[in-house]
Amino acid sequence: MIEALRKQLTEQSLNTADLGTRSEKIGAQLRDIQEDVLTCPSCKVNRKDAILTKCFHVFCMKCLKT
Repeated sequence: MIEALRKQLTEQSLNTADLGTRSEKIGAQLRDIQEDVLTCPSCKVNRKDAILTKCFHVFCMKCLKT
């Protein structure tokens, strides 16, 4: 009985560690997506002054003014 509980605890510990790894990977993927979304397709610069147009395109203010 104790051995079965130890085995179960070990499996749960491994699952918890795996969740942490998956969480880190998902976070990195979300950062990549966010960077891609906020990158101006004209000048290829990731800008904080990104503007979303009515048709859902993203441009930086500098490119919109030129």
